Amino acid sequence: MRQLAQRDKDAFSDLEHVEQIILSEGIERIGHGAFKNCPSLTGHLYIPATLEEFYGNFADNDWTSAEIHSDNTNGAFAGNTRLKKVTFGGNATLTGYCAFEDCTGLKTVIFNSAVTKISANSFIGCTSLTSIELPETI
Repeated sequence: MRQLAQRDKDAFSDLEHVEQIILSEGIERIGHGAFKNCPSLTGHLYIPATLEEFYGNFADNDWTSAEIHSDNTNGAFAGNTRLKKVTFGGNATLTGYCAFEDCTGLKTVIFNSAVTKISANSFIGCTSLTSIELPETI
């Protein structure tokens, strides 16, 4: 199988029946809106450390949890109302600007010990957020 380093803008948009994507280590970029209007994408999303650009790609999907290993989460989930739990794993050191803005279903955020910065407005409008696990590094 050929390794892909990037996916272009709107590459997989409007695929109504796709239920899962696997983002493997090595992928570096996902164009804006790559998974727009893919309502069947559900469950858990793993974001590898190598993913450097994916702004706004996970807003209108039905993922309920995400494990993030990348520092480049600016606006990545903004407006996703179905996301309930986010875990920062691996070597992720920060949250992106407006990464989870208006994620009104988000209840739990767990930070690893590598996280040292929570960027501005990362969780603004997260009205259901009730549990935050912070390491001593913050």
